[in-house]
Amino acid sequence: MDYADVLRLVEGGESENVEFKASTRQRARGAKALSAMLNGQGGYVLFGVQPDGKVVGQEVSDKTLRNITSVCQESIYPAYPPSIERVRAPETSHLEVVAVSVPSGNMKPYAYNGDYFVRSGSSTVAMPPERQMGLVLERAHSFDRWETGESRRKLDAIDTDEVKLFRDEVIAGGRGWLDPRASALEILRSMNLLDTEGRPNRGAVALFGKPDLFGSEYTGLGCHLVAIDGTDLGEAFRDVQIVENNIFSSLHRAIDFCRDHLHRPLRLGNLQFEV
Repeated sequence: MDYADVLRLVEGGESENVEFKASTRQRARGAKALSAMLNGQGGYVLFGVQPDGKVVGQEVSDKTLRNITSVCQESIYPAYPPSIERVRAPETSHLEVVAVSVPSGNMKPYAYNGDYFVRSGSSTVAMPPERQMGLVLERAHSFDRWETGESRRKLDAIDTDEVKLFRDEVIAGGRGWLDPRASALEILRSMNLLDTEGRPNRGAVALFGKPDLFGSEYTGLGCHLVAIDGTDLGEAFRDVQIVENNIFSSLHRAIDFCRDHLHRPLRLGNLQFEV
């Protein structure tokens, strides 16, 4: 991270993924925000930035960084050491911004001093009990999940262009935090899509694998698209397509198919189809 990255985050203001702290004297509150970000989509706490977005910096030493690490280790459970970067503010000769970041955690829910929190806009708020229970059950399920298993494939099995397209769509849609310059490997890592050897897991292949893997090895993926003139599936098909590809590409193909064949606007959840 460099100063331009800091300014980009500051320009966007505080959000579910970004929090400002004037100095590391507020490191305990920063750790609380980080625990909430681990329970969400990840993000940054910037020390040396005032709540109004003014970058003031602070004096930083090795002890400063150890204090941040220590408060996170002592207060966040399951333990998750954050990434800490020092960024010099060019307007000064000795002041720096400390950027502390976490991804979306893979062991949710994360507690801060025994309590659970999430981000709501720019605030850190108590996690609803029903969400706590859901995350606890999901964590238990995650110990034996097909998608987290080893695919025994290298990165060349992944369509890296589609991974980067996914990154760009996430950023453009404001649906989560991803670095616009992140490589495909960094994106997969931030999404917990690598195995212990740093290779794509099954989930990574299912989401972004190259087309030659589908229809044979991953036969349950892809989709069957059918368009008819009326509302009765017994009527003659106007168009039929069988898509044997990864989830991300199949979703795009399905959306394009719907746009080509719908006669009036339709909304499905967050998807809006215009004709």
